[in-house]
Amino acid sequence: TVFAPLVDAPRGGALGGTEFWPGSHRPGYEEPGEMDEGFTPDFMTGSALLFDSRLLHRGLQNRGTERRPMLYAIWAQPWYEDVNF
Repeated sequence: TVFAPLVDAPRGGALGGTEFWPGSHRPGYEEPGEMDEGFTPDFMTGSALLFDSRLLHRGLQNRGTERRPMLYAIWAQPWYEDVNF
């Protein structure tokens, strides 16, 4: 999966971002508890973030007044079946 932000969404900013849990795509990883914080990168226009789509991630609340558009694409082998939720 690749994310390419179309507006700046810095870590901790009003537009929010996407939170990731490194290592969560590996077998044996236990789901984080409510208090476990993930990692939220800075999303800046012109950058791209490439990650394994099996990585646990979530969109954070947009507390701003602007939209948070993002271009994204997902590639997978033909045999891969996504089990989401």
